Amino acid sequence: MTGPERLKELMTHRGLRLPEADGGPWLGPLALPMYKLTRPTDWAQMDKAMTVLLDVLAG
Repeated sequence: MTGPERLKELMTHRGLRLPEADGGPWLGPLALPMYKLTRPTDWAQMDKAMTVLLDVLAG
């Protein structure tokens, strides 16, 4: 994901919607790795999806 795409994802998942005067607080989270998890279209693939997710998170 590009920087703007990461920021858009973070902003859509904020719990509190307050106007930000300074974007500085978002620079730290934007530097972290970001993964987007979606469920498989076929529920029979859920076990494989969970395995992939755990492998990615484990590094």
